Amino acid sequence: MNYQKKDTINENRYVLYMIMGLIGLILIPWQILIYKRTIVSLYVILSIIVGVGLLGFLIDGKNYINTYKLKGWKAYFYAIIQNVFSWGIIITSILILSNYYTARGEIKIQEYKIVERSSLPITKGRRGKESKRRTPVFHIIQDGEERELSFSSRYHADLFEYNSIRISTREGFLWEVEIGKTLLNRNPTGF
Repeated sequence: MNYQKKDTINENRYVLYMIMGLIGLILIPWQILIYKRTIVSLYVILSIIVGVGLLGFLIDGKNYINTYKLKGWKAYFYAIIQNVFSWGIIITSILILSNYYTARGEIKIQEYKIVERSSLPITKGRRGKESKRRTPVFHIIQDGEERELSFSSRYHADLFEYNSIRISTREGFLWEVEIGKTLLNRNPTGF
């Protein structure tokens, strides 16, 4: 009877680890979209993900290793990866999403000079004759860090006519959140 109980615990943990890993993977695209509208350094987000993942490993790593009956360096490697992709991403997603959706207060409007222009390549599936426009990307310096802002492909033809971007932000409980952005055309000749 004690043997069956141990197997049930391992089966439950196995299912829990699979569900948590799947939730973490599902949250990644949503987190990336919200991150692009949140004014925070990528290093801060990655530090939170890795830090929470390592903390999760310290708390639950032994259970993970016992559940999957792993040995050697693979045991620790897989346990750390599991915790980073589950707990690290889930907790960071909760922070960044709640910061974004609870942003309130006064709208702050600032203008930034465009320091570089580029464009995203056209994906293989969109290379037909009807879709030849690329997605323009404008680089600005915001709070001492370079930030990339992408706009609709309709702006690509006039890529060099814009020289600044106006960004509207609100204060979240941790970081500022972008609520709008506008390209400013101050150079009608394109030079």
